[in-house]
Amino acid sequence: METYVCLSKYFCRAFFEASRTGLFWLLLLGTIIAALLPRLVVKFVLQNYFPNDIQICREAEKLENSRVVEAGQTEMQPIPDATRI
Repeated sequence: METYVCLSKYFCRAFFEASRTGLFWLLLLGTIIAALLPRLVVKFVLQNYFPNDIQICREAEKLENSRVVEAGQTEMQPIPDATRI
Protein backbone atom coordinates (compact mmCIF):
# COMPACT_ATOMS: atom_id res chain seq x y z
CA MET A 1 0.00 0.00 0.00
CA GLU A 2 1.32 3.43 -0.95
CA THR A 3 1.68 5.88 1.93
CA TYR A 4 1.80 9.15 -0.03
CA VAL A 5 -1.19 11.06 -1.34
CA CYS A 6 -1.10 12.20 -4.94
CA LEU A 7 -3.58 14.04 -7.13
CA SER A 8 -2.84 11.98 -10.17
CA LYS A 9 -0.88 8.79 -10.66
CA TYR A 10 0.76 10.23 -13.76
CA PHE A 11 1.75 13.48 -12.06
CA CYS A 12 3.47 11.62 -9.23
CA ARG A 13 5.28 9.35 -11.63
CA ALA A 14 6.45 12.32 -13.72
CA PHE A 15 7.61 14.19 -10.61
CA PHE A 16 9.58 11.27 -9.23
CA GLU A 17 11.15 10.60 -12.62
CA ALA A 18 12.13 14.26 -13.03
CA SER A 19 13.52 14.52 -9.51
CA ARG A 20 16.10 11.85 -10.29
CA THR A 21 17.90 14.07 -12.79
CA GLY A 22 20.55 16.63 -12.00
CA LEU A 23 18.91 19.20 -14.25
CA PHE A 24 15.81 19.21 -12.02
CA TRP A 25 17.85 20.08 -8.95
CA LEU A 26 19.89 22.67 -10.85
CA LEU A 27 16.73 24.38 -12.07
CA LEU A 28 15.21 24.22 -8.58
CA LEU A 29 18.27 25.93 -7.13
CA GLY A 30 18.26 28.49 -9.96
CA THR A 31 14.58 29.25 -9.35
CA ILE A 32 15.19 29.88 -5.65
CA ILE A 33 18.14 32.17 -6.39
CA ALA A 34 16.17 34.04 -9.07
CA ALA A 35 13.31 34.55 -6.61
CA LEU A 36 15.57 35.95 -3.87
CA LEU A 37 17.89 38.01 -6.06
CA PRO A 38 15.66 41.09 -6.58
CA ARG A 39 15.04 41.46 -2.84
CA LEU A 40 18.74 41.15 -2.03
CA VAL A 41 19.76 43.62 -4.75
CA VAL A 42 17.22 46.21 -3.59
CA LYS A 43 18.31 45.75 0.04
CA PHE A 44 21.99 46.17 -0.93
CA VAL A 45 21.33 49.31 -2.97
CA LEU A 46 19.15 50.92 -0.29
CA GLN A 47 21.59 50.20 2.53
CA ASN A 48 24.72 51.28 0.66
CA TYR A 49 23.53 54.21 -1.45
CA PHE A 50 20.47 55.52 0.42
CA PRO A 51 21.00 54.73 4.14
CA ASN A 52 18.54 55.97 6.72
CA ASP A 53 19.54 57.69 9.97
CA ILE A 54 19.57 54.49 12.02
CA GLN A 55 21.96 52.78 9.62
CA ILE A 56 24.26 55.80 9.62
CA CYS A 57 24.34 55.81 13.44
CA ARG A 58 25.06 52.08 13.57
CA GLU A 59 27.92 52.45 11.10
CA ALA A 60 29.37 55.39 13.04
CA GLU A 61 29.16 53.42 16.28
CA LYS A 62 30.82 50.41 14.67
CA LEU A 63 33.68 52.51 13.27
CA GLU A 64 34.12 54.40 16.53
CA ASN A 65 34.42 51.24 18.63
CA SER A 66 36.74 49.30 16.36
CA ARG A 67 40.33 50.15 17.02
CA VAL A 68 42.63 47.88 15.08
CA VAL A 69 46.29 47.71 16.02
CA GLU A 70 49.12 45.86 14.29
CA ALA A 71 48.69 42.24 13.15
CA GLY A 72 44.90 42.55 12.94
CA GLN A 73 44.34 42.53 16.69
CA THR A 74 41.58 44.64 18.15
CA GLU A 75 42.41 46.98 21.01
CA MET A 76 40.38 46.44 24.17
CA GLN A 77 38.09 49.24 25.25
CA PRO A 78 38.75 50.55 28.77
CA ILE A 79 36.18 49.65 31.39
CA PRO A 80 34.85 52.78 33.11
CA ASP A 81 35.41 52.94 36.85
CA ALA A 82 32.04 52.51 38.57
CA THR A 83 33.20 54.35 41.70
CA ARG A 84 33.58 57.64 39.82
CA ILE A 85 30.03 57.64 38.51
